[in-house]
Amino acid sequence: MSSFARGTFLLMAAQGVLMLSGYALNVFLARYFGPEQYGVYGVAMAVLVWVELFVINGVPTAMQKFLPESAEKAASWIRLGRRAQFVYALGIFAVFVASVPLVSRGLQDAAFKMLLWIAAADILFYGMYWFYLGVHSGLHRYENQALIIASYGISKVACCIGLSLTGLGITGALIGNFFGSAIGLAIGAGLMQRVQLPAAPDDEHYSRLLKFAVPIVLYTLSNNALLYIDLIFVKHFLTPVSAGYYTAAATIARVPYFIFLGLTATVLPALSRMLAQEDHAASRRLLRQTLRLLFGLLIPVLVLVSYNASEIVALLYTATYAAATPILRWLILSIAMYTLLVILSTIMSADGYPHRAFQFNLFAAIIDIPLCLALIPQWGAEGAALATLIAATVGTLAAGFFVLRRFNSILPWASLLRIAIAGFVALMLSLWWMSSGWLLLVELVVTFGVYLAILYVLGELKEVDKVLV
Repeated sequence: MSSFARGTFLLMAAQGVLMLSGYALNVFLARYFGPEQYGVYGVAMAVLVWVELFVINGVPTAMQKFLPESAEKAASWIRLGRRAQFVYALGIFAVFVASVPLVSRGLQDAAFKMLLWIAAADILFYGMYWFYLGVHSGLHRYENQALIIASYGISKVACCIGLSLTGLGITGALIGNFFGSAIGLAIGAGLMQRVQLPAAPDDEHYSRLLKFAVPIVLYTLSNNALLYIDLIFVKHFLTPVSAGYYTAAATIARVPYFIFLGLTATVLPALSRMLAQEDHAASRRLLRQTLRLLFGLLIPVLVLVSYNASEIVALLYTATYAAATPILRWLILSIAMYTLLVILSTIMSADGYPHRAFQFNLFAAIIDIPLCLALIPQWGAEGAALATLIAATVGTLAAGFFVLRRFNSILPWASLLRIAIAGFVALMLSLWWMSSGWLLLVELVVTFGVYLAILYVLGELKEVDKVLV
């Protein structure tokens, strides 16, 4: 198996650990707080996550692109990036703290003021945590990156649950979130001490850094606005209980997105290096196999979640959250389309077009706003999920057309046919075998195993070690 493939699977496994720890946290909080208080927590975290978008994908993503292109100047790039990221994250922290009263009024709930001030402590530490993720990715230290991600996820869930149980409630969960980022940062910085880099003088690359990082920040804001704006509108139009149901459904639906973050973390530096070397044949081969892996894992997730939505909600959140089931069926489609948009945006950024990624995602986010305004009052929370599905689909189609024009022959048509056949069989099995409770886990595992077996019989998995080479 190539180092790229090994790194990809390690990072996807680490994202799986992060995802599972996040699910454990959200399931615990949903049961412990109840729908109304859980909805408050979900909205507070949505606001924090949106603010943190300013600090996680500008300089860190620049490290993923520039470090592979000029290995001899890696030390210089890292020193420059660390200074820039710290000053920038500190500035975002200060601006957000000053803006909390205004945000609280916009949410029509004065109680959010103190919660958001507590949550703000996470911004600086989370931004520096992401900086070290970007550095390890740019240096192709995927094992280190996977260890940092997994450690962050485990420490976050432990701290949040532990502090919540002390009687601090939502406040404890937000403080635990900050502690988790601090632990992830400490591990990332500690592992960096073991990396040997060639000595290099400090070259000033601020203009290149800004030219790349600013569009990436704007892209990230627009991209994640598409991910979270529906919840904000749900909070505005509907009751806190509805926001709790929506948060529960969104937590489940974001499975594909969080898993495939591991794929984006390896595609960006690898594709950047190939393009810098003008190896266009290898670039097209990489993208073709990336899409092969993406669709191969995305299809079974869609099938299994869509047709077992009510049983999954009941298993994770109890029957109290039954109203989240129809929301989940729409949201899993929305997030699948959103995941594809993220992969396409990563390809554009590696190709030197981060401004295009920003434009396509901004276009989708802008479309989402009037759709939410029109559909939520009429169809409630399901209307919010449908609005996001439509907006993400439009953005994905536009981005896909651009990428296909830049890279010819990257769609793996034969693989798509085999994946569709295996997915159809998995769908039929899922419709026939309806389980509930803990037996649902058996059904999901067996159905996914059948899906993989069919892919193997069809020849799709016989050279699995060459999926990403």
